[in-house]
Amino acid sequence: MTGTPLALTHGAFVAGLRIEELPPAVVDKAKALVNHALTVAMS
Repeated sequence: MTGTPLALTHGAFVAGLRIEELPPAVVDKAKALVNHALTVAMS
């Protein structure tokens, strides 16, 4: 197997994302998921 590992490619893509580039629905969903995770962790 040759080439760049998928994890590095994916990591570079995610690191380059800016919140302004994402659709509002994606941002809202991400905020809801983080809120849910924090709520569950505090329970």
